[in-house]
Amino acid sequence: MLIKPFRLSKPKLGLSRATLVCSMVTGGFLAAMQSSYLQAAEWSEEDIKSIYIYSAKNPEHAFQSEISQVTITRAMIAESGAQDIEQLLKAYRGIDITRTGGQGSQSSIFVRGSNANHTKILINGIAVNTASSDTGNLNQISLNRIEKIEIIRGARAHLYGANTIGGVINIITTPAPQKNHTTVGVGVGNQERYQAQLAHQQHHKGQDFSASFSGSHLGGQNATQQDIALANEDRDGIDQTQAELHWFNDVTLNDSRLKTGVSIVHQQGQSEFDDMNTFLSSGSEGTTDFRQDIVSGFSQISYQKNFSTKLSTSFFESEDEYTSSSYALADTSERSRYQTKRANLSVENAWNAHLNHRFFLGVEAEKENMDLSASYATLSQDERNNVGLYILGDEKFSLTEKDSGTFLEWSIRTDDNDSFERTNTTNIGLGRQITPQYFTQLHYSTAFRAPNFNELYVEGAYSKANPLLRPEKSELIEWKHLWQIETHTIEMSLFKSNVQDLILSNFKDGFFVAENIGIAQIQGTELYWQFPIMSWQNSLSMTWLKPEDKATGLILPKRAQRLLKWSTYYRYGKQGFGYNFTAESERFNSLANTSTSAGFGLVALNYRYHFNKDTQVNLDIENAFDRQYETVPGYFEQRRAFVLSWTQAL
Repeated sequence: MLIKPFRLSKPKLGLSRATLVCSMVTGGFLAAMQSSYLQAAEWSEEDIKSIYIYSAKNPEHAFQSEISQVTITRAMIAESGAQDIEQLLKAYRGIDITRTGGQGSQSSIFVRGSNANHTKILINGIAVNTASSDTGNLNQISLNRIEKIEIIRGARAHLYGANTIGGVINIITTPAPQKNHTTVGVGVGNQERYQAQLAHQQHHKGQDFSASFSGSHLGGQNATQQDIALANEDRDGIDQTQAELHWFNDVTLNDSRLKTGVSIVHQQGQSEFDDMNTFLSSGSEGTTDFRQDIVSGFSQISYQKNFSTKLSTSFFESEDEYTSSSYALADTSERSRYQTKRANLSVENAWNAHLNHRFFLGVEAEKENMDLSASYATLSQDERNNVGLYILGDEKFSLTEKDSGTFLEWSIRTDDNDSFERTNTTNIGLGRQITPQYFTQLHYSTAFRAPNFNELYVEGAYSKANPLLRPEKSELIEWKHLWQIETHTIEMSLFKSNVQDLILSNFKDGFFVAENIGIAQIQGTELYWQFPIMSWQNSLSMTWLKPEDKATGLILPKRAQRLLKWSTYYRYGKQGFGYNFTAESERFNSLANTSTSAGFGLVALNYRYHFNKDTQVNLDIENAFDRQYETVPGYFEQRRAFVLSWTQAL
């Protein structure tokens, strides 16, 4: 969808300040990589305990590089009390999300102060960012069907290619292998909320099959502020359904192991919206009919314990059809349709050379198409192709016999895209286990954002295309620290990211034109503390950011500079109680820094009761004190919302 150039100025509020690139991975493939890796690497028992899988093309050691990663498990999702994926992600450090209203409305995600189109959104390892805007639609994903979410903060182009300046969010819906079982669930809540889910898993002789279906309806709330001239007072809700099929097979032949899998994910629905365009001095209301399909498959063979080869392929298609009508003019409506198609084919070879030395060589080819149907815009080119080649390695070695361990990772990647110049990215990280309790690492990486189809090839009544755009390029340097002292875990990250050739919309000669005219610098500090207090498990994080436009010295708009997140959970017998507090500072609404949206603090509560191992009742309350606040000027965010749900395993 073409982004409108301006929003409303600051409203008067009485508030206090307070989404052939990445198809290498699916859930079954992740398990395959972990299994083959444990066979090949000669880590100690303690090392093996700390190995975990994330959304990269290879498993990593927890101490080796990814302190700036968070893995949200199914249990953590249940205990969070979140009602949608945006509320869930907002509770984690370095993440700031804005919305034009309540649940189901248009959202933007800012990771570590980077732009919304600087973060790559994956579903089961498949990129779902649209070709038109480089952003992913988080509100189309059902939280009930998420098995795990992996968040990587910071530049990761050496593994994922374009659009990873801010990081990567991988949403895994593939269920973990389990015994044969069926699960049903229903839920009801205020604002006309109804939801239901049905899932089945089957395991037999190395084969795993799962199928699921979920659906929800939300009547929504009035998001536009009543004292704004362009606003209306209708409620904006969302209906969505999601269906999935997954099949995996694991066969051992002599010294070799073959794993194959196929996954199909289908999402569709309709959301309502209000759009207030101050540039055209008009307001409109409408609906978005959305659909998203992902089909992926892989085949991986591991042989002689030290080698593995995998072939992956995927196809992604999304379609958004907008129907809008003017507030002021009766019987007027306008329709537009945006479609993205992306096919990906990749091959990766892994080699465990000796002891703790690993090397990976991969190549991936991608074809991307965009289709646009709108009365106000035309598309001059609808296809582009990209070929990426990468090599990476990591090592664990000791300088002395008593050395606890030194870790080195490095990678080089090149992407050749026919719509912009060849782009090379690098990554290097050196970590040191100083003591059994303290680990530190210095990390440097580069990344880029590819110009999207809207910027390169779309022309409208008030916009011009610019096919000569260059990619935005970034450099990140980060110093990480990790302390583990008995039951306490403390993490600290100091980072600075410089972004050059930032693509900004420049108004000249009566048209908006995207140009490489911006230079940004983002400096930040993240602190995280996990600790128990009696029977309460706590996590506390604080983020300080300075996202600065270097040309003007002003703060980049739409993102908060200070974030505070506190979560605590208490388990007693069959019961569990959770409390989540989120506070965000004020944010500027424009590059000129002339208006702000006030800061706020929110409380979410949740309660769990397990009647037995198969039956559970949940009560989740978002914005428990019904605070009125905004993250986009002119639009009220989600008011108090509660859901009472029941889940039964058969």
